[in-house]
Amino acid sequence: MDSKYRDGILAVIASGALIGAALILKTESGVNTELTATIFTIWPAMIGIFGMIAIELICLYNPNRTQAIWSRRSIQFSSVILVIITGGFALVSDIQWIFTALVWGLTAYLILLIIVIVLGTNPLLRLVSSR
Repeated sequence: MDSKYRDGILAVIASGALIGAALILKTESGVNTELTATIFTIWPAMIGIFGMIAIELICLYNPNRTQAIWSRRSIQFSSVILVIITGGFALVSDIQWIFTALVWGLTAYLILLIIVIVLGTNPLLRLVSSR
C-alpha cells in the first residue's frame, strides 16, 4: 500500500476513535466536555495545525531516517494508540483544548495528504529544500 494512503487510513482511524471517545464519554459517563465551544476556538485549532506542520517539517528534514522509523508497524500502531489515549485522557480530565488540538492537527494532516495526492508532491517540501 502506498504510504500516503496508509498514513491517511491511520489518521482517519485516530480521528474516528477520538470522535467516538468524545461521543461515548459524553453520553455514557456524563463527562461535560463543552466540545462545541472549544472545537471552534481559534488557539487550540492553531496549536493543532501548526503542530502538524512542525512535525511534518521535522520529518521532511531527514526523510530517510523518518521513513526507516515510520515504516515499522509497531511505531505506527503506537502512534495511533498514543493519540487516542492522550485524547481520551484530555476528555476525562476536562482539558478540551488538547483534544481540540489533536482533532485539528489530524484534520490538517488529512488535508495535507489530499494535497499531496492531487499535486504529487508535498508543498511543505519547498520550505525544507530552501535551507
